[in-house]
Amino acid sequence: IPETIFTLIGLAISTAFLPMLSKIRAKKGQKEMYNFANNVVNILFVISMIFFVLSSIFSKEIVHILAGGFSEEALILATRLTRITLLNILFLSIN
Repeated sequence: IPETIFTLIGLAISTAFLPMLSKIRAKKGQKEMYNFANNVVNILFVISMIFFVLSSIFSKEIVHILAGGFSEEALILATRLTRITLLNILFLSIN
């Protein structure tokens, strides 16, 4: 679940980000392009941290909503795996 969300958000950002980056470079120069890219990366990092913290706190509830028919043991395992996957996504977003 977390990787699907990460992939969709990544595709949406890259679809909008790269044309904007090229446009800024053509109109304002390379320095402004780097400033824009730095701002976007910083904003995405903060959003990723907020998403990570909230998703980690409420991972049991998220798994319960998305996989309501699981046994209690399966819900516990799915919650642990979701937290591990969220940590992986956090590191990928930093990259």
